[in-house]
Amino acid sequence: MSGAVSAQALLRALGGAAVLVRFALPPGGEDGEELGLASPEFHEVELRPVLVRLLQGRTTVLADASVMESTLGTDDVKAVLLSASSVTVRGESFRIEAVERRAVFGRAYLYRLLLAEKEGAR
Repeated sequence: MSGAVSAQALLRALGGAAVLVRFALPPGGEDGEELGLASPEFHEVELRPVLVRLLQGRTTVLADASVMESTLGTDDVKAVLLSASSVTVRGESFRIEAVERRAVFGRAYLYRLLLAEKEGAR
């Protein structure tokens, strides 16, 4: 479990950043929504503390697994994150390209989100 404790300490010491993960809410079943007349609604979840890194032109987010699991309310963090509409980092919108899970003895201690710019951004 020392890997998990080390990851938590590292993210708290070097991280401190926050990102917003945006999820589309399912349609309410009203006629206007089915016809595309109503705007879709979104739910945003703030993840913190995270460490945001820009390496070789790629944006990555490192997050403590226990924080991710409790904030998202699930152990299947990867599936939930891949269903997200976007991630906002420092005011810029990205899409999640991949989610990597790091584990020790089968227990997740860290998640790494690989982000890509959304089409139409900038």
